[in-house]
Amino acid sequence: MNKKEPYHLLNLVKLLSIVSIIFFHINEFFFYKDINKAFSETVFLKWIELFSRLIPFSGQTIVFCIFFIWGLKNKKVKNIFIFSAFLLLAHLVISIPWLEGNFLTDIEWDIYPFILFSYFVVQFLNKWPTLKRYFVLISLLMLWIPTRIFSSLNFPFFLKGAFVGNCMEDFSGAWPLLPWVFLPILGFFLGREFVDKLSIGKKELLAWLFFILLGSSQYGNMFNLPFGPNFYCFILNLKPVVFWGNFVVIIFLARVSVLTNVQLFLSKYKVIQFISNLSWSRRFGLCYIIQVLSLVSLFFIRNVFYNPVYLDLVFFGILFMPELVFFSLNKILRKKN
Repeated sequence: MNKKEPYHLLNLVKLLSIVSIIFFHINEFFFYKDINKAFSETVFLKWIELFSRLIPFSGQTIVFCIFFIWGLKNKKVKNIFIFSAFLLLAHLVISIPWLEGNFLTDIEWDIYPFILFSYFVVQFLNKWPTLKRYFVLISLLMLWIPTRIFSSLNFPFFLKGAFVGNCMEDFSGAWPLLPWVFLPILGFFLGREFVDKLSIGKKELLAWLFFILLGSSQYGNMFNLPFGPNFYCFILNLKPVVFWGNFVVIIFLARVSVLTNVQLFLSKYKVIQFISNLSWSRRFGLCYIIQVLSLVSLFFIRNVFYNPVYLDLVFFGILFMPELVFFSLNKILRKKN
């Protein structure tokens, strides 16, 4: 398969996940409440809330998909300095709404330094490509260990948030390295493993269906999650059986996304082609940054948007803002040429 050819199924999974993420971000930036009835009066967001509660692990899905695609393409960034500076700057920007006084303690460990650290880890491990199956196996084992085992480890305060999360001292506990660094490792090396497996046998398919059926007993167990201050401490500390009962579906979708028959089938549909041509599909990282910048900007006038109608408009505005930005940039560049 051509490395430049879009993975249609993964693009669909990413788009559905970002819909959920934007909903959670609107609540986080505008309300910061674990239980919020404001969305029940909206026309669209009340349904998006229900959908988001069904897939609250959308953040883990995005991280996995990004590294899975990088694994398929054996991707390396062209300029590691620009890549690092870009992610760290994004981390500072997303921290602006939460700054209250002490700069060093208000800026917490979060998704951007997590991705940066994870990238360095997978590139280091990728020096031994013949060990990819061992890396997959180790990652699976580590992600089956209950997070309470890691949270009991002693780290200095300034390292605690990064390595095991800090849920006990009024911090968000977002994206601790232990055990979650093994999720991008899993994604990357599954990508390396699946890249040439363009068909699937009956035995493998039956095995996948067996695990999906086995995990189905855990569907909906996260529906009543808190989606404000305690969101990350909840979703990143799920019981392994709950997480994997749901997430095995994502792994399966990643597996079948590389199949030639799946690619050919999906490419027949214009709506799928449209999704794969979206900026959210082709420039996900930059689109995510634009989404964050939009949220940070609106944070300072958030009281204006408490009206249910405005909340719906904000959601769709944030979702389509990256498309508008890149459409405008392309139009400007065409005029210059």
